[in-house]
Amino acid sequence: MDMGAIRNIPHFASAPPQGATRAKPAETFRVASYNVENLFDAVDDPKHKDETTPPKEVEAMRRLAQALRQADADVVALQEVENIEILEHFLNEHLPGMYPHRVLVEGNDVRGIDVAVVSRHPILSVESHKDNKFKLPDGKKTTTFRRDLLRADLQVGAYPLSVYTSHFKAQSGGQKADDVRLAEARETRRIIQEEMAAWPGRRYVVAGDFNDTPDSAVGQVFLDEEQWHLEDALAGIPPEERITHPITHRSIDYLLFPDFMKSEFRGGGIQKLPREERGSDHLLIHADFQFGSALVPPQE
Repeated sequence: MDMGAIRNIPHFASAPPQGATRAKPAETFRVASYNVENLFDAVDDPKHKDETTPPKEVEAMRRLAQALRQADADVVALQEVENIEILEHFLNEHLPGMYPHRVLVEGNDVRGIDVAVVSRHPILSVESHKDNKFKLPDGKKTTTFRRDLLRADLQVGAYPLSVYTSHFKAQSGGQKADDVRLAEARETRRIIQEEMAAWPGRRYVVAGDFNDTPDSAVGQVFLDEEQWHLEDALAGIPPEERITHPITHRSIDYLLFPDFMKSEFRGGGIQKLPREERGSDHLLIHADFQFGSALVPPQE
């Protein structure tokens, strides 16, 4: 899909910069992932069961914005955003000009929560996988992504970069939920392998809320070194400090990248905010890379 085709799709938006923040100094490029916990508006959507979820309070949005401003990431994979309208409102009201390039595709969630990508750098194309059908672990029944696996292709200076983001099935639901989550992980792996095989050497990251820990069956789909695996940006953090969901005291948010990007990786981290400064039940995570020169976004 080319840029001209995307511009006419309602879920894609690119706002004009207003005092846009520059890319990070010293040629460092930061990717972040953030589940912003029910970034909902006050409009009842008849297509979704959103009436039981209250709109995000202004103070909570202010805290989300402060977290994003402090992280100073160049591109952010977001989870739990209701629609493009509330995303636009949030960014334009609380972070004017910081992320002029934004994309959200309406996914499969019954409440209407979606995944999105916001960026300082141009988003050239977008691929949704919400309509993919794939087998559950029993090999008989089929399912789909509970939200989506969204791929956004960016132009970062001289370098193309693909950002995958997803939000797997929640743990509530017992074994059935576990099976869906594992199927989502396996389908994500299959899709990445297939799509990136067409672009050898393409830099990419895989981000999102996978609702399971790195040592789980879901985590090992991506991290098992005896099979195909990705590098974990948070691997250097001690287990007792690697908490991305403070309420359950678990590490369920991911930032992954292929091993050929290890030489460019400069470290990953979890944004540790006091409880009273959080706008979400998740903590923002980030990974830094040094790709080379010409990483400053073009002036528009």
